[in-house]
Amino acid sequence: MDTQTGLRGYRADMLPWLMTVRGQRYEYELNLLLEAKQAGYGIDSVEIATVYLDHNSGSHFRPVADSLRIYAPLLKFLGSSLSAFVVDLVMFLLLSALTDSLLLAVVGARLVSATVNFMVNRRLVFEHGRDTSLRAAATGYVALVLVLLSANYAAMWTLTSLAIPDLLAKLVTEMTLLGISYAVQQRFLFARKAPAAVETHIPALVRAQFQHSLAGKSGHQSPKRFRSNR
Repeated sequence: MDTQTGLRGYRADMLPWLMTVRGQRYEYELNLLLEAKQAGYGIDSVEIATVYLDHNSGSHFRPVADSLRIYAPLLKFLGSSLSAFVVDLVMFLLLSALTDSLLLAVVGARLVSATVNFMVNRRLVFEHGRDTSLRAAATGYVALVLVLLSANYAAMWTLTSLAIPDLLAKLVTEMTLLGISYAVQQRFLFARKAPAAVETHIPALVRAQFQHSLAGKSGHQSPKRFRSNR
């Protein structure tokens, strides 16, 4: 599946919403896919035969620059998570030495690192973080932290009970919960809130009626079709 294909079909009625999606070039295409479901659209794909002429020499894709733009949100999240992890790890080791209590070390370290992580994510990582109210975002984030904290402690207790060193147990636990944290924040906590005027003009969409095919000896790509979930 080629998520960056230019072969996409949109209804004319989608234009007001399409114009509100941020980004340029390949970054725009990825942002559109990420925000489509929140705006009430589903995504369908259709297989096509493609031909790369002269090894696709006519492509305008810039491997380094465009890849960085496409994956910028994920890279920023990983950077934020890494900094929070360092804070969490330092606090965990410090509190472990001072209190000799696994529970206090886990809870105390998470409170400090979560505060740092929330501020960075809302202001720098997620594009629509500042569009959400501070109270709503903080409330949702606290709930997420509590759930992840419970999972963190349960995993740490299980791993350390199996005689796994604290540091290794911490690494395994954090890596496991990282993907869950990103998905929840990106899709719920700091998700884009569509303007009411745009949302009310999104009609029920039918499947785009088109088929594009070219005879060739290359692989298949799947351009996207949009339909309404409502």
